[in-house]
Amino acid sequence: MNRLRSRSEAHQRPPELPFDTYSDVHLAASKAAQRPHSQNLAELKKKALDRSIPSPSLFDFGEASRGTAAANQQWTPPSLAECATHLVFLEALHNVRAQVLASTPISCAMGYSSTTKPDRETLTAWHHGKWKKYVEFAIVRFLSWRETIPRGGALVHCPPLDVLMVWQALLLNPGMLSRYFREEAIADLNFPWELIHGAVDTHTWELSLAPADRASFEAGTGMAPHLLAQFEEWPVRLRPGSKRKNILVGLSDFEFGRATARAPQTEHDADSDKVGGDRTIPTYAQKFLDVRPQLANQLREAVLRQFRFVERMHDLLWVRSPALEGTLLRAVARYDRFCELMRRVTHLMVVPTLDIDLVWHTHQCAASRYGRDMESRVGRFINHDDTILSQVLENRFDRTADLYHKHFGKEYRICGCWECEALASAMEQAVRTGETDIAGITAAARESVTYYRAVESERLKSLIK
Repeated sequence: MNRLRSRSEAHQRPPELPFDTYSDVHLAASKAAQRPHSQNLAELKKKALDRSIPSPSLFDFGEASRGTAAANQQWTPPSLAECATHLVFLEALHNVRAQVLASTPISCAMGYSSTTKPDRETLTAWHHGKWKKYVEFAIVRFLSWRETIPRGGALVHCPPLDVLMVWQALLLNPGMLSRYFREEAIADLNFPWELIHGAVDTHTWELSLAPADRASFEAGTGMAPHLLAQFEEWPVRLRPGSKRKNILVGLSDFEFGRATARAPQTEHDADSDKVGGDRTIPTYAQKFLDVRPQLANQLREAVLRQFRFVERMHDLLWVRSPALEGTLLRAVARYDRFCELMRRVTHLMVVPTLDIDLVWHTHQCAASRYGRDMESRVGRFINHDDTILSQVLENRFDRTADLYHKHFGKEYRICGCWECEALASAMEQAVRTGETDIAGITAAARESVTYYRAVESERLKSLIK
């Protein structure tokens, strides 16, 4: 009791910010968590799929959910609902990429074929080519959609997942947003987290647009709303006199700023398509011809870079963990200190941890307020440069960790695994309640992790067709 209380008193902080000291108390709990437990995993796996994971209570988009903002009026950090939906969105992106890479129809539409099983190097090249082409089509769709956005007001209709993917990558490159879109409506438009939450199934990670959303996108852009479905059902065109039945106007024929050589150029030509008058090929041919290659290429590289972060978030899978709320509360609090560190240290670029980076990315998606918040909280605009080399980041991360500990007396690095996050949340609860039964606390945390892992295992099994 005394030890826990003394730890709590030694690290006084505002009541709305969670306790996150990783001390010898946490180390003792970690050791206790390694002991055998009595729960029968086979019984857990028999439980029905729990669709309350992640907890619906986390997705409260009301102003009351912004607890930190109430204590610090000079800025508006992201809410838990926004951060939680961000994790959902990243899983949806990971899911669609996996579908693109695994799709045989898309390989055919790209012109990939082999009489034997391709080797690993060839398969890697095919995967890269398919995903890169999907991103390029997403970019021309985004650039077309953004022209339909009216000035002022909030977004009413949720755009397709691929368009959201490009939009978010743009928001995470504020310099590009300012350089190319400063005078456009999208420069002041916040990312539609609430719409995304309503559209993504957290069991399958599929984003499904409502009929009104689909109709709005199609009417505004002239393109079908589901890009993955279009790729897998790519229309074919028979070349006159050919003995082969399926000569593709391939996906790989489309390039930014160039006419697509084999695309039908007239209404009559389009009517000769196998699918009968489908305007998909000529529509995209014109879209690719109209874009500015320099901008489109920069957007493509920005999207591709972001998938390093998507993969890391998928590996941690916080969105399915039992400690999600605690993880996000700690991340928002650590992001506040990260901003304070940037305010104090002006001579060095500080590097975020993954949890801080999640909140930072979420904050940048609030295009209308991010710049103002940084001016208020940090004293200057903070750009986000995701092009810095890994070696440089590693060196600066070590320096950031030293500075963070020096200024706040707290550990900067965190593990991030489900077990450590569950224990951290359990220790916070123990400090609040005065509980001293470390063995009981850690056993409960471990049982919770075991159950959530079993649920996740059953969820994945249910998706196998």
